[in-house]
Amino acid sequence: FFFSGLPLFFLQTMAEVDFYFDIVCPFAYLASTQINQLCAQYNIAPVWKPILLGGLYQFSKAPQGKQSASTVMSAAKKKYFARDAMWQRHRYNVALSYPKGWPLRTLSVQRLLTAIDDDTCRMQCAQKLYHDLWVKNINILDATYLSELAATYGNGVDMAVIETTRIKQLLTDNTRRATQTYNMFGVPTMIVRLNGAKSQKEHVFFGVDRLPYIHVLLRDKRMSTTPKLLLAPSSYKPMNASQNEIEFYFDFASPYSFLAFSRLYELRPYANAIVFRPVV
Repeated sequence: FFFSGLPLFFLQTMAEVDFYFDIVCPFAYLASTQINQLCAQYNIAPVWKPILLGGLYQFSKAPQGKQSASTVMSAAKKKYFARDAMWQRHRYNVALSYPKGWPLRTLSVQRLLTAIDDDTCRMQCAQKLYHDLWVKNINILDATYLSELAATYGNGVDMAVIETTRIKQLLTDNTRRATQTYNMFGVPTMIVRLNGAKSQKEHVFFGVDRLPYIHVLLRDKRMSTTPKLLLAPSSYKPMNASQNEIEFYFDFASPYSFLAFSRLYELRPYANAIVFRPVV
């Protein structure tokens, strides 16, 4: 699961991608399994930037403060988000298993990643952490485990460093800067910079489900076409579509309902009927 493309100094492009993440987030984990492969199609080596999800909540004045966003979600929304994580897991064909005691307090983990200066080593260390937490359900907060990680990927970093004022402040500053510069409120967040002849334009994308939009932007150098599914439509087609029915719940007040309505025709091969259900 490690990046296996060209060395970073060989990858030169007219675009740059920053990948902001916290190991605690399952959706950031899912995005981490895809971001390198996506960027490699355009000779881009994304820069992995560790921040604190709780810090983003605090600096963006989220209603739950530093606590998990799930603390202010309705039961229905919690259930949907858990189900969505499973959908995305199947979509990308990766393993995902929620670890015992989740959500974890990943402060020491994010500090270790912040202390690693080399972009490649930091990325590989983060990939190892993601795999061990979300696939193997290893206790990544164990001091011995983190010391071994530091020895393997830290390039001179030891565990004492993560307790220094400099690293603590650096992680806090990076998180605050992400909020102030990009109005960032969660992870995964991807910043895509298109480097033109006269200027550099930045685009902000939040969520693993926005990866197709990044693909379109890097491909076309502008958001001008409809993102295509990452898998061929034939991959989703059921054996007998005539047995399926799709219910579309909508409110005319919602612009997102309108956008969904404008693409309903794409679902025709998968169902015998689409039933409209107005709600308020």
